[in-house]
Amino acid sequence: DAADLVIEVSGAGDLAGLGFDVAALRDERPELSLVTISGFGSDGPYAGFRWSSFVAQAFGGAMLNDPRGPVRLPMSTADCVVGHTAAMGALAAVLRSRSTGVGAAVDCAAYEALAANPTRMAQHLGWEYKGREDVVHQAATSSSTVLPLGPHPCADGYVAMMMTPQQLGEMLQTLGDDDLTAHFSRPDAFVLPETKEMLDSVLYPWLLARTRQEVTDAGQAVGWPVVGVNEPNEVLVADHLHQRGFWQHISDSRVGRALLPGAPYRFTEGGWSLRRNAPSAGHDEPLSATAGEVQAPPAVPAAARSADDPPLRGIRVLDITTVWSGPLLTLHLADLGAEVIRVESPHVFPPTTKGYSPRPNPEMLLSSLLGGYGPAAPGRPERAYNRHAMNNSVNRGKRSCTLDVRFEEQRDLFFGLVRECDVFIENLKMTTLHQMG
Repeated sequence: DAADLVIEVSGAGDLAGLGFDVAALRDERPELSLVTISGFGSDGPYAGFRWSSFVAQAFGGAMLNDPRGPVRLPMSTADCVVGHTAAMGALAAVLRSRSTGVGAAVDCAAYEALAANPTRMAQHLGWEYKGREDVVHQAATSSSTVLPLGPHPCADGYVAMMMTPQQLGEMLQTLGDDDLTAHFSRPDAFVLPETKEMLDSVLYPWLLARTRQEVTDAGQAVGWPVVGVNEPNEVLVADHLHQRGFWQHISDSRVGRALLPGAPYRFTEGGWSLRRNAPSAGHDEPLSATAGEVQAPPAVPAAARSADDPPLRGIRVLDITTVWSGPLLTLHLADLGAEVIRVESPHVFPPTTKGYSPRPNPEMLLSSLLGGYGPAAPGRPERAYNRHAMNNSVNRGKRSCTLDVRFEEQRDLFFGLVRECDVFIENLKMTTLHQMG
């Protein structure tokens, strides 16, 4: 009676299996929301199939590509993705219920959650664009790409890199080899067979002569995305994590003193914190004395007022994000009904979000690696960057405009949008907003 939300896992302690009449429960408490996590959804031809995390990964195409065959995701990564997906639906349902008094049934299929990660979405859409032709999915590795990618050895361990052509200049500046810089100034550098060997002959000696910290410092000084790979014990003692208060100290009669990860994000007003230890197995702790007297929280004024509307209808979001994490966040908000207005500069091509080049040549348009372009719209100007699978998979449901805030009139228009929005989202470099003023 005191709950906003019930979460069940199909086949592992679901309500029906415990003898509850779910329909009657919803009739009695129409404001209650129910989240069901299953392998293949609550209905459809696979609904009754047995499943595990391993099965969901295989069915959803989420396994890692390895020359020896598919490899499952490490540890509990897949379970966390499914849990986060269900949590987002659950919070949206509670938000709408508090505004309208009507709960929701949220159906989270594990394999769909795993199939919908951003890189997979782009691959699925690119596959559609190519007429569903059979494709060979090959994981990009440091040996299969021209630019360095993933872990690389250095003097005292490994460093990790994630590069796009937009960071080529920063890498060349850091390596400081005149011949390599001259080679990459050629327009055909990326298709010449000798480019990879030439780059590796400069990169590896440079890395092996430096420690992880020296490589990290050199890259960060110019904006080249490279960072040292920590071992687990090094994460526990990393100075900046302790300076920020990320690790939380707990005392527990079962384990003594221990460190637990704190909040992954900060709120100005404080946000969540670790207030008590997890209960031990078999521990039966009574609810607080006021559990049966829960007062309804105030309605959220900006959220949907009708149960027929999506939960974030009425909220307006200004989006100046790039690459994956920012556009994926605003995609979720748009899917939940928010009005998302995406602002892009006509003079700055974002890395990866709109493809790999603002003006791809015919070979790039047909390439299986760099392709992924949808059909051109008849009678419309050719803007290939607006029909790339990466752009279209993370920007569905959004409005968009181009503004260059370096010009006064466009700057005024931008701040006019700011005044009309409830949420402003950016994931740019720490210096970019200051440079924009």
